[in-house]
Amino acid sequence: TVVFSHGFCLSMQAWAPQELHLTRELGDEVRLVFYDHRGHGASGEADPATYTLPQLGDDLDAVLEEAAPTGSVVLAGHSMGGMVILAFAARHPETVRRVAAVALIATAADQLDACGLGRALRTPIVPMLHLAARTSPWLAGQVWALARNGLAPLLGIPVTTCPSLQANQDCCRMIGDTSIATIVALLMAFRGHDQRRGLAALAHLPAAVACGEFDQITPMRHSEA
Repeated sequence: TVVFSHGFCLSMQAWAPQELHLTRELGDEVRLVFYDHRGHGASGEADPATYTLPQLGDDLDAVLEEAAPTGSVVLAGHSMGGMVILAFAARHPETVRRVAAVALIATAADQLDACGLGRALRTPIVPMLHLAARTSPWLAGQVWALARNGLAPLLGIPVTTCPSLQANQDCCRMIGDTSIATIVALLMAFRGHDQRRGLAALAHLPAAVACGEFDQITPMRHSEA
């Protein structure tokens, strides 16, 4: 069983190319499990106080208990999804015993604010957005849209849909469907991200670590670490 943990502001639909490829190449040899983190995709919204990486790690453990209670599993995580895998590993050593391998894609174990776009986490912008989301969600949504639209062209992130690029449309839709409450709560959680203990818990396993060399959101430095 391979369980896929998606990235921030995305959903299980982000793994559609991998689902197509693995189904075609491996058929019934592998069982694929996809799920949406709380506040993302088809999952319901929760108390914003629960939008933390440790809680998302507990959620992953619950997914494994429900969807793959026995047998070995491989965990694949992209961006925030990789951080969730690390949080899970730190908190659920008994379940980690069933993990056969991991794939950590464009993610980080700690110090998100040390390089790339993550340096914005150090600024007052995130706490201000968090406060605005609690007092005026509409205003916070407008500020987030302006910030995203201004930065996106520099980072290669799609802002508007392009009819000729299905992946572009899908990415825009997933980002647009994520509520501002989810976004700001997790941005606050990222400020204190440190899952080196989870990394140590997985160190004995075969692992694939991958990152785009021009990734400005989670730069190569994080993957090298």
